Amino acid sequence: MPLSKTHRVTGIIILNLIYAGILLYVNFDTIITKENTRSVIKNLQRLKLRLEDDTSKKTSDLSDKDAETSPPSQQHPFLPSAIGPPSQDVPIPPGDSLQLATAAKRVQDAIAKEGSRLEGRREKGKMDEEDMLLEMTVNATGVTLSVDGEQVYSMLNKTRPWGTKTARLHAGIHLLTLHEFTGKVMRADLYMTWQPTSETQFLAELNQIQDGRLLVIMGAPQFLSDVADETLHHLVSLGSDFIDGLSTMDAWSFVFHKGGKVVSDALSTSEITPKDLPDVAPLSVAITVPRRPFRRCKWYEDEHLEQRAKFCETYEGYGDFCRCEGHPWTPDPNEGPDYPMVEEIPVAIVTSRRLPHVLRQVGQVWASPGGRHTPITLFVDGLNPEAKALGRLLNVSVVEHDNPVPLSSMSRVNAHVKFTLERVFEEYSKADKAIILEDDLDLAPDFIPFFQQTAPLLESDPNLVCVNAYNYNAFRHSAHDPARLYRVHGVPAYGWMVRRSIAREMVDLWPTVNQSVDWDLYLRIVMMGSRNLLIPEIPRTKHVGGGGVHVTGLEQALYYNKRPLNSVANVTLDVKGVEESQYMKTHTEAIKSAKVVRFQEHPCKVVPIPMQQVNRTYVVYLDQPDEGEDSNAYYVAARCLGFNDRDLHENLMLMYTAPFHGNQLYLVGCPSSPFCFTRDQKDLYRPSPDDVIYANQYPFLKEAIVSQFALRVPPLSFEDQVNLENLEIYSVRGGNGEGRDA
Repeated sequence: MPLSKTHRVTGIIILNLIYAGILLYVNFDTIITKENTRSVIKNLQRLKLRLEDDTSKKTSDLSDKDAETSPPSQQHPFLPSAIGPPSQDVPIPPGDSLQLATAAKRVQDAIAKEGSRLEGRREKGKMDEEDMLLEMTVNATGVTLSVDGEQVYSMLNKTRPWGTKTARLHAGIHLLTLHEFTGKVMRADLYMTWQPTSETQFLAELNQIQDGRLLVIMGAPQFLSDVADETLHHLVSLGSDFIDGLSTMDAWSFVFHKGGKVVSDALSTSEITPKDLPDVAPLSVAITVPRRPFRRCKWYEDEHLEQRAKFCETYEGYGDFCRCEGHPWTPDPNEGPDYPMVEEIPVAIVTSRRLPHVLRQVGQVWASPGGRHTPITLFVDGLNPEAKALGRLLNVSVVEHDNPVPLSSMSRVNAHVKFTLERVFEEYSKADKAIILEDDLDLAPDFIPFFQQTAPLLESDPNLVCVNAYNYNAFRHSAHDPARLYRVHGVPAYGWMVRRSIAREMVDLWPTVNQSVDWDLYLRIVMMGSRNLLIPEIPRTKHVGGGGVHVTGLEQALYYNKRPLNSVANVTLDVKGVEESQYMKTHTEAIKSAKVVRFQEHPCKVVPIPMQQVNRTYVVYLDQPDEGEDSNAYYVAARCLGFNDRDLHENLMLMYTAPFHGNQLYLVGCPSSPFCFTRDQKDLYRPSPDDVIYANQYPFLKEAIVSQFALRVPPLSFEDQVNLENLEIYSVRGGNGEGRDA
């Protein structure tokens, strides 16, 4: 017969009592309430207590007696198999409630005694060497992790202004990889999953971790806001029972062996409130985990790979570089084909902690034509043994920067880029040029030839400051020709080449530590003057970070993910066409002969330019006297035509150009630009405040982004509450960007 309500409630209470005793044994101090009853039940089923022999003997008579009426559970030696999750209607014979209560009392007595003995051993420092003790806390202020009583990870009270609010930068999914035997932290990352795209990086990192490692995942405030079903399903497939039943402000921790079994899955549910969003419910967990033997990959026996084996047993996240199966992947400095090198131009990789991706970058440089003749140096922000060890394995030099500027500040980033710009020319005293490469970029196959072909222009043209591998105005509909180059008054960004003399000029004018500014925008103002830089029509680097502080997840989804990366290895660049005199002549003639476009309707409603190639040139004249925000003409046009509406800096004297669906399109700011060849005021586009509002809402570049917020509500039934189904889910659709004030 189905369980009565009295039986269900009685069963839940008794299970809580049993679990309270178990907590004494394992020091698992989660508060037991109706809110987390499901956690109690699931942990009872999963937790396999290994009591000492004397405890087992004292309770063996209990097991024998109960076996006659209810066989022991395969999940737990003291839990009768008839008791399962409360959502199931499982028959209980009359009198079993009393029998279960008696069993619970005996179990509690046995466990209490064992817990006292365990505590005594802990105080004497005699914990079982076969186990490690993990202690985790998750709350509104952040997360901590201790292993065997020593705190090994902490991120607390990390906040910063975010628009009109204050963002908790410690919020998100914390992924820690521990060595399965030593318990040492091999890698620790935070993914700000309250922003789009962060979950993609989280899943990618999971795939790079070797099987057998002990993984600790902690979810701190609002970590589920931008986590899609795909990620939730993946975590469920890894063994989490709770991840798909959490509310926005619940706290969660999940411990498991990669490719193996779950050790712990715990949560603390937020309160039910009809008012404002409740703060995150604090969670505190302590568990013992059996140590696993060191893994022994077959290639560990190769004496030539001994240092690699040590590296792979110390650090994680390197994927095939440390794989056990077969032979590990090794980037080959001689992989790339030969290339007629104009000169030796060193690559300075600016990094802090994205070292697995730096390994990928080194491999991409070496695979590029001419890569074998291109020296590489890692410039690391801070003292970093991992970077030094990786450098030794790759035979790549490493320079550490003992940076005195506080962590997680714009000034620290500025200081490290300045340090790199100075030191690279000290390390390579004969080099005239260097390539500065950030560590969050993927590289095109012709990365090195691109810079080799453009290097002579930096010497012959005094009006060029540097060469960029990136183009902010490159999107799928506006970047088609890998050979084409542009001159712009932009900023050095995302892989750039500079001469020694210009680097010295930059360093002399560098912002001071107390100036909270972006170094690149600052230098554009104070040193570039009328000089320009070169950019490709199709970028040679692609930004793969995002979901952070400097590039938000929304920016990554809307802009950076949509910019293409050149895939052609053998490209002969049109370097003649970008020489200053020829360039000015070409674009002057093109604009003069172009068809003038007037926006009769809002350009986000009707685009009056062909969306297919017709081999015509078009020009839109804008009422945009400068780069200031007093005029919104460029913003609205760029937002409706799919140009970069975030910044105005990538122009040549207020002239922007790109091949719009294969047809060259010019946006020209009037009356200041020398490319403004109209005297008819009707040609100038002047958006109204309503036009700005409409452009905010209906841009050309958009992404279907849905953020979800789940709140605990009064349950319709006790089963709903126990099964974490007392949720109301609110979806917030976005993906248009923040827009601009009208």
